[in-house]
Amino acid sequence: MKSVGGGGGCVGFCGDNITVTKDLLPQPEQTHIKLTGTDTRCLYWGIAIFFNKTSYYQIPEELKIYCGDDWIFIQNQRHKKQNYNICGQNIYHYQSLSSKGKDLNPICKRDIKILRGLVYKWYQNILYIEHVYNGVRVTLLGFKILVHFSKNH
Repeated sequence: MKSVGGGGGCVGFCGDNITVTKDLLPQPEQTHIKLTGTDTRCLYWGIAIFFNKTSYYQIPEELKIYCGDDWIFIQNQRHKKQNYNICGQNIYHYQSLSSKGKDLNPICKRDIKILRGLVYKWYQNILYIEHVYNGVRVTLLGFKILVHFSKNH
């Protein structure tokens, strides 16, 4: 595995180890964590991101509410830096207290559209297959089909 320092990308949490709760948060269990390289930003990856300042790329103003973590992840990929998941540590999380709100829903949808316009090529809106969170998104002639995998993939 590459060094996560100046030559590596960012480190975020593996969604498989996140337990969403509305109750009081228990103390994290003491377990041995490991870093695994990833080419796919999983759900909850951005709840905490760690990186060397050389792996930070200025987030466009219009993406700072919802897609900033996506931008940083993608920019590291574009610069051939390996991103990582933190695995093996169960994390309890309240889940998107602000971005799940109905008031921000239009902003989130707008941010996603802007992100796609900034990072995807024109032909990726015609035919494109990409790994997303817990599945695969297939784009064919502008139509998007999302196929979810089970959490134990």
